[in-house]
Amino acid sequence: IPTPIGNLEDITIRALNLFKKLNIFLCEDTRTFKNLLAKYEIDFSNKKFYSITSYTSAKKLEFYTQLIEQEDV
Repeated sequence: IPTPIGNLEDITIRALNLFKKLNIFLCEDTRTFKNLLAKYEIDFSNKKFYSITSYTSAKKLEFYTQLIEQEDV
């Protein structure tokens, strides 16, 4: 789901609806993403966040792949 880079108002309604619906997120920076959710008053207290970057280990990538196959992420 694309997120705005410079202007937080450049978000789509579809993205906001998915953020409300989904419970598991893979993000480059979970803190920044949580700030985005807070800006739009989306409760994230019961959601799970995982960080994925170019430094993510192969073992974690395997876990994420299995997670994506089993859940809506």
